[in-house]
Amino acid sequence: MKRVIALVCAAACAVVSAHGAAVRPDHPLIGLWRLPYPNSSCAEIYRIEADGTTLVTSHHEVAESEFTVSDRPEPSGFYKWVDRIVRDNGQKDCSGRVTEPGQEVTRYILLHPAGHVFVMCENEDEELETCIGPFIRLADADA
Repeated sequence: MKRVIALVCAAACAVVSAHGAAVRPDHPLIGLWRLPYPNSSCAEIYRIEADGTTLVTSHHEVAESEFTVSDRPEPSGFYKWVDRIVRDNGQKDCSGRVTEPGQEVTRYILLHPAGHVFVMCENEDEELETCIGPFIRLADADA
């Protein structure tokens, strides 16, 4: 019986480690977001899931990643986001580049208090000089 319990626990741990860290289902970043590219008709769509995964489409690229994000903003107002690309279809994104799986980055997200837009920054930059965005929340019907 102990062996069966150990196997079940090991299997459950393997499932959890196959994704990023789960976040609470009502985390304000969970949902569907659009990042329009400046001076272009191209846009990236980010589907951020509570299981700690994202699906990103950008031009011809489709990429999947695993992420962790702070439950609450840091004292600076930013959420800390760590993201690792786990799969990519090898096609070019809106910028003309191909994303390599395995790449891990740390970013900082500043969410507008209304929860409908955010910017993603390379650091906790109060001047927002290292940020991209705005990412705009989409209703599921807009996807």
